[in-house]
Amino acid sequence: MPGSAGRACLFLALLGCQATPSPRPPRAAPELRVSPALAARLATVGPAERSVGVVRVAAGEAVYATRSPDGERAFGPRTRFELGSVSKVFAGLLLAEAGRRGEVALADPAEKHLPPGWRLPEHAAGPIRVVHLATHTSGLPPFPSNWTDVDVARGRTTFTEAAFREGLPHETLPFPPGSEMLYGNTGIAVLATLLAEQAGLRYGALLEARIFGPLGMKDSLYRSARLGTRDRLDGHRGAEVVPPREDVSPLGPCCAIATSLRDMAVFLRAAIAETGPLAESFALAGQPHAQVGFYGAVGLGWDVDDERGLLRRNGVVAGYRTTLFVSPRARRGVFVVADEENIDTDIIAETFW
Repeated sequence: MPGSAGRACLFLALLGCQATPSPRPPRAAPELRVSPALAARLATVGPAERSVGVVRVAAGEAVYATRSPDGERAFGPRTRFELGSVSKVFAGLLLAEAGRRGEVALADPAEKHLPPGWRLPEHAAGPIRVVHLATHTSGLPPFPSNWTDVDVARGRTTFTEAAFREGLPHETLPFPPGSEMLYGNTGIAVLATLLAEQAGLRYGALLEARIFGPLGMKDSLYRSARLGTRDRLDGHRGAEVVPPREDVSPLGPCCAIATSLRDMAVFLRAAIAETGPLAESFALAGQPHAQVGFYGAVGLGWDVDDERGLLRRNGVVAGYRTTLFVSPRARRGVFVVADEENIDTDIIAETFW
């Protein structure tokens, strides 16, 4: 984590002061090696008929193990899969980086940074602020009220950006923004829209320019149908294979990143590093920015367990389930992916923690 001077500069940047220089060029990716010990433990957890992959980064090394049932495509370190809601961590990191660059401030009214013609619902207690979108405290619903569900056969939704824009002002906020939590996808989609607008890039290009590229995440993509089938881990719902999909809806930022174990090792290494690309932004994103009743502390895209010094996020999408644990305090991280939605990857992550 940066020292107190670094954190002070970062918060000043978020309040609208002069932006700091751009991140350093990417470092070499950590060597990722197969761990027989990790593989032996992996063989004892979860249902044997499904594929599971684990990455663990600690003490300067990155190791992984995978398990696949007989007859399924080999699951290697560069096989791609979808992250689901772990993608929200990337949106939170982009917000922290946008603040570091002076493009937005967390306390700004969110509507100020949206494209022309976009409006947000109002509450008598005050506006939705940028930080509310990243902490699920805006009051926006989990899905837009006018949401059009996915056409499973085609692997895509008919819900358009125009429909999203037109429906937003008519949403009802059930509580004053910032006072309670309602977890969902709508707020993250609004956040992604305003971040892309302020950067002058499409959201996928923004991910590439500010996270994938600087960190060296060469396998990572936005909008997963570009994967094809040869390098893709098949997702499952029960025994059924979920066909490749293309999340072209404006809600894509919540869950439409595809990546690999190799790239998640790169991400974990950066998340626990004291210096290097995005170190200041990782530090800000992982700090508590809301304290919400029984739910506890929430960062920018993260659930924050202060007692354990642990940041966590999990996701379920398109036949995959994922879990990401990071401890900047202990300098270690774990990522787990399973190719079936009902496998509890949180329990597996705890096993390897």
